[in-house]
Amino acid sequence: MTGPLLALDLATHAGWAVGPIPAAREALAIGALSGASGAIVKPLSGHVQFGGPGVDTGMVLGRYRTWLNDTIAFHAPHGIIWEAPLPAGAHGSQQTAVRLIGLSALTEEICAARRIPWRRKANNQKIKKFFAGHGRADKARVKEACAQMGWGEISDDNEADALAVWAFGVSLIYTDAQRRRARLARKLKGI
Repeated sequence: MTGPLLALDLATHAGWAVGPIPAAREALAIGALSGASGAIVKPLSGHVQFGGPGVDTGMVLGRYRTWLNDTIAFHAPHGIIWEAPLPAGAHGSQQTAVRLIGLSALTEEICAARRIPWRRKANNQKIKKFFAGHGRADKARVKEACAQMGWGEISDDNEADALAVWAFGVSLIYTDAQRRRARLARKLKGI
């Protein structure tokens, strides 16, 4: 994969992370990529607010659409991964569920329209198990895992979650590539 991976923790207050894949693969697989301090180089990351109390869902989705299109135009990601919405009833309110499902659907639609070659929705528990060691890791544990990666103290939960999604996405990209290579090897062996 050429180009960076964009990872999203979707919510009204969302987290994002974007970083190059080849360097990220080396960093996560063998710890070979390090900065001056010996820490694994952190992808760009941050958080963004699309709404607050009293802001209707249509405005939240419209702001998100604009932000995601601008972010894709600026970073030109080859892949995008986002945390899939939790099952119905797990969100607390109907409005929250509608927003999260809407954000996920918009992400999928924009990825398709912009022809992003690699895109995935990722299960929250699988992300946390991969990154923080437990599928039900709390926000503090995810932040701690970021610090263990050498990424310093991450103050925002959403940003920390996006970094976890990014790391998980990197692992998926290379798992996909390994599967493709194995299929090709089997085909060539049969020739």
